[in-house]
Amino acid sequence: MTVGGGATGAFTGSAAAVNLNGDLTLAVGSTWNKGAGTVTFGKNGAQTITDNTASKQDLGIVATSGTLNNSVSTATNIKAMSVTIYSPSILDISDDTITITGTGVPFYQGGTLISTNSTIEFTGNGATIPWDVNYNNLGLKPSSSSAQILQGNTFFISGNLTIGDGTNAGATGQLNSPDIFITGAMSISNGATFTQGSNLLNIDGTMTVGGGTTGTFVGSGALNLNGNLTLAVGSTWTKGTGTVTFGKGAAQVITENTASKQDLGIVATANPSTSV
Repeated sequence: MTVGGGATGAFTGSAAAVNLNGDLTLAVGSTWNKGAGTVTFGKNGAQTITDNTASKQDLGIVATSGTLNNSVSTATNIKAMSVTIYSPSILDISDDTITITGTGVPFYQGGTLISTNSTIEFTGNGATIPWDVNYNNLGLKPSSSSAQILQGNTFFISGNLTIGDGTNAGATGQLNSPDIFITGAMSISNGATFTQGSNLLNIDGTMTVGGGTTGTFVGSGALNLNGNLTLAVGSTWTKGTGTVTFGKGAAQVITENTASKQDLGIVATANPSTSV
């Protein structure tokens, strides 16, 4: 299915389902007006989604069929209200960004997600972020003031975690208290707040709070930092009852650029070889 072929071209969905057994291509300048029906990629073989528009089109409710040998790949960044990967389907978003705009729990991984060098961004206000997804980079970026809610259990993020879009609210782990393990860096953007749950937050890379005039981290459980910590001008650190442990086993740096220095709470080094 191809939409557009020059400067325009539009598809308008409805409540009816759209079943695609071939590739989907949105040409430059085209428009996709999502409907309430599910867009299902159901080929017994490989399919590709290509969105060449400048501001990616919201495809709406997207699902794989779960049929044998069903494998869907992105060739560009894409946007959808929700995505469901039914087993044994494969969704390969390697090197691309997929933006999820829906609320509720807008992503379900029942099949296989290949996420090498990819980013999944959630922008729905108050959306619930599932834990059982093969995340590389994860962006929690609600488009308004309703913080997103992390599910319980354990999050494994093999890339970076970014909280906020530079303007709006962030996310909270307070309600469900998941353990969170981040291989890369964690950044809390200007205007955003991240509220930790009572369980462990472990960051192998750097942690940065703020990036303009605001940005807030609210602590609770244990926080293990294996990289540098930076508090930007205007940021806020609300200490929790858990210990902030610097555990790299080598040199780490704390940079505190706020006017009235923030109380980090209970601070410790993990072993004698850590130098802060």
